[in-house]
Amino acid sequence: MNKLIVTSCIFLMFFQIVGVLVLTIPNSKYLNALNYQPYYLISVSFFLLILILLMIATRLSILKLSRSKALILLFVIALAFQLVTILYFYSKLPSFTYEEAAYLLLEKNPQFTQIYFPEARQDKIILSSTSNYFSTFKYFYNIYLTDGITTTEYYFDPFTAKFTQHDSTINY
Repeated sequence: MNKLIVTSCIFLMFFQIVGVLVLTIPNSKYLNALNYQPYYLISVSFFLLILILLMIATRLSILKLSRSKALILLFVIALAFQLVTILYFYSKLPSFTYEEAAYLLLEKNPQFTQIYFPEARQDKIILSSTSNYFSTFKYFYNIYLTDGITTTEYYFDPFTAKFTQHDSTINY
């Protein structure tokens, strides 16, 4: 049983490091604001639950499996669940990156001639009130369009492509 635990712990560490890396790959495209932590916690929790159930089942001889077969079964179940979690996460990513949203908004508002891109990330996003714990992205984009004289701020929902003009207009 000790070999099963040690091997499972090594696999858990490797499995979760790879899982986090896969979940963070698109993060830079979305201003490093993706909410991947719930998906990571779910996959770790599921792995530990399966590990405990397999150890109990093997110990009580409910499953007529050798320790090596139980370990292989654990790996297969955990890998399948991790893949489902990753696919679900990727299917829930926003439809638009910040730059794509800004150019789409400029295209829909021909009275403006250019986009102002703020340097700080906190000037580019604002927390959405409609997000929940499992939202992959909990923000609206703040997009600033200018006609050379005034700059107007818009909130852009990266999932629905809906935007609203914010009340602040900056005059130069």
